[in-house]
Amino acid sequence: MIGARGCPSRRSMLWIVTSRIIAIAVVVVLLQLAQVANDYYFDEAELAKYFIEREAALLAKGVHTHAGELQFALPEAAARYGRGERSAYAFRVLDSKGSTIGAGQASMVEQVSPWVPGAPNWPDKWLRRLDEQWLHVSGGQRMRVGGHDVRIEIATLGDSDSAYWGVLVHEFTEHVTLPMGPLLLTILFVTMFTVRRTLLPLASAAEQADAIDPRNPDAVLTPANMTAEIASFVAAVNRALERVRQIVQSQKMFLANVAHELRTPLSIMLLELHKIDDPRALRLQGDVRAMSRLVDQLLVLERLELVAGQDASAVDLEEVARATLARLAPWIADQGDNVELEVDRPGTFNGDRAAIADALRNLVENAVKHSPTGTTVRVSVGPGPRLCVEDSGPGLATGDVGSLMQPFQKGNASTDGFGLGLAIVQKIADLHRGKLAPGRSALGGARFEICFEGLSGQFGAR
Repeated sequence: MIGARGCPSRRSMLWIVTSRIIAIAVVVVLLQLAQVANDYYFDEAELAKYFIEREAALLAKGVHTHAGELQFALPEAAARYGRGERSAYAFRVLDSKGSTIGAGQASMVEQVSPWVPGAPNWPDKWLRRLDEQWLHVSGGQRMRVGGHDVRIEIATLGDSDSAYWGVLVHEFTEHVTLPMGPLLLTILFVTMFTVRRTLLPLASAAEQADAIDPRNPDAVLTPANMTAEIASFVAAVNRALERVRQIVQSQKMFLANVAHELRTPLSIMLLELHKIDDPRALRLQGDVRAMSRLVDQLLVLERLELVAGQDASAVDLEEVARATLARLAPWIADQGDNVELEVDRPGTFNGDRAAIADALRNLVENAVKHSPTGTTVRVSVGPGPRLCVEDSGPGLATGDVGSLMQPFQKGNASTDGFGLGLAIVQKIADLHRGKLAPGRSALGGARFEICFEGLSGQFGAR
């Protein structure tokens, strides 16, 4: 799966850190739950204590006053206390004088209750086991309801309705959720905010890397406002970029040196071959001229690599087109072809004049070389910063037109040349942030159009 910017889709650092914090929080909560279960489920005395307190609070909701007297109505949530002899639960509600205002199977409680009428110093709370079975307990608690003191007593024989789960849930909420929930959420949001802020410089470095111009020899990543780890990574990338630049520069120098060294001997060979009156010498002259043309094209490519806006100036497309066609006119006539120039409000823009002249020359030479005698080559200038060269020849012979823009790719293997012409044109278009668009001409042949933007991206109509 491919994500943004053509990179394989991967989990983000923010997602990884957040998910791990959530996992740790879940483990902590489970440990706390186990602790609560151990304290209140397996410790029967502790469970019984909180069970009596919660059940007393539940029954206290049924106490109310009527005509100044305390009365009791069994709450719906405590219906288990109203099943009579079938119930495993018993209760008794006393007023401050010890009088019963509500009860259910009161005898279960009365047998063990220390709250006996006439007895001195009644305790506020009491708890006793009824037998050795699990949660067979009885207890009572004094409570304040509506400005009155009431005493509520409870007895249970095993909690058949599993009311103890309410105790466990309450204790879990009281001792885990309430104290730890806000803390965990705070840690989670602070971590997400911190990680996001920490990774912002890394995202900025990625944007800088995407914006690096290969033609700029000084392009580096700027480690501004970065942590030590990210700055170390950025420094490593800068060192790698420097090594790549050195390798590329070495290759460029090697290519340029070879091309320069070949020009002189090739020129000498042509002069000597002109002195030889032999058909074989004429064929060799053609081969040497082709080699000389290859060297010239390699030098053009090398010069384009080094331009990068250094020779930028206002370019008048009409002037460039007229000057270039004037130099090519004798050669075009020798080939038996003719050329037309159409001008429609051409634009001036910031660019490299010599490079644009090279692009136009290569397109015109390709049109003439790859077309039969008598072909019409039309050069259109404008509207705006636009050049178009089309011909009435057979057109492009390959289905993969895009491959023709690659170095040493030829549309027709039987034709002369080395397949560098269109590669040079594409390089010049890229240099000016323009677009080279091949297609079919209305004349019947090939059509190549370049729309320039300029080295600085600024142009205007003349």
